[in-house]
Amino acid sequence: MARNALNFFEPYESLPPRHENQLTRALVVVLRFSPMAHAVWLRRVDRELVLQELPAVDWRVQRRDIVPAGTTVEFDGLRVISVFMSGERADGGGDVEATQRDQVLDAIALYGTELAIVVENKVTAGPDDWQARSLNIGGFALVLDKQPVRLQWRDVLGDLVELVSRQLISGAEAGVVEDFLEFTEAYFDDLLPFNTLAICHSSVARQQRRLRMILTEASGIQARPGYPPSVPLPGAITVERAYLELGSDEIHLSLYAADTLTQPKALYTRPEAIDGLRRLRASGWRLAPGFHWGHLAKGYAWTPSPLDVDDYMDLWIAEIPNTRQVKRADWDDYWDWLIERRVVHREARDEFRVYFDNTERQSATPRPSLSARRSWPLAQAEHLDSVRGRFAAVVRKALREAVDALHEKVAWSAAEPG
Repeated sequence: MARNALNFFEPYESLPPRHENQLTRALVVVLRFSPMAHAVWLRRVDRELVLQELPAVDWRVQRRDIVPAGTTVEFDGLRVISVFMSGERADGGGDVEATQRDQVLDAIALYGTELAIVVENKVTAGPDDWQARSLNIGGFALVLDKQPVRLQWRDVLGDLVELVSRQLISGAEAGVVEDFLEFTEAYFDDLLPFNTLAICHSSVARQQRRLRMILTEASGIQARPGYPPSVPLPGAITVERAYLELGSDEIHLSLYAADTLTQPKALYTRPEAIDGLRRLRASGWRLAPGFHWGHLAKGYAWTPSPLDVDDYMDLWIAEIPNTRQVKRADWDDYWDWLIERRVVHREARDEFRVYFDNTERQSATPRPSLSARRSWPLAQAEHLDSVRGRFAAVVRKALREAVDALHEKVAWSAAEPG
């Protein structure tokens, strides 16, 4: 008897548990034994597909042929959907085409002679969907859907988490799904859904990932991984990015204006932007000076300022027309001026020495940056995020408020978040 790779009790090849083929096989086992999981996955593939209206499914993994070899059944006209599952977002690279390539398909779901769903799974960074776009149909007259369906693992896993948390499945079916989620937690934790801040509360890494998702939804722009997550503000001239930061007991939406070589002149010569910042302060935003130094594209030696933020803005409105690169020979005089005008504390020169005096650099450019920050208590953010993702809407409103206050015309994504 042929060994069945989808039998719980059969060892599956000699692959390590972190291999993506193990993950594919585990998902197919879940879809095979949980009708509810199968139904919600099917809706991710095509919202028009209804499980109970399809013929019984035949699941196979790691096979070369979409249609089983040696079949005597008529499969001409079979609809084929190519599904690309990945850990990261994969943008479209073209249409699905019939080719003669030597393929090994990660998984195939064959619904009688009506439908076949072919799955390609990639969990590596920078996933390429070319295999999902190149299918060897074995000489049959199959009908390929034009574009592959691109699914992210976090969405699929999020659906399974919801089935369990909402008690929509029970008994052995729930046990299979919970075992699968435990498996992904152990071996593919970077794929796990962090669909609410409350769920992520015990892990800073998970909180950061969830904040990246919230910022992406709030802005309509794919947020950049990292600490903290951020999105570019295309078209803005006074600020480059927006950040969603995790504090000890707060979440902060932060913008750092006048932070690069050209932004200070753009900010402090625009009265409407300065007035907008003052209005932000009155509506609950915290403004703070962030003076530092630039050399080429990088910033160095950030230092707190003893000046009140209003006095700080007034000073640079007056001084920015004359502010330019400072040569090494003039550093002492410029520092005397900064200290006299209370832009910096005297001891801030110590860090400047590390990055400038004690190097071969011959110039330094003042960057009179200013941060604008809107904060929410972590408990409030967790609650809002648990109520149909309302925290993303709150962040979206605050982000638009800050951009409007700066009188920027940001080229937001054409696909506005819902």
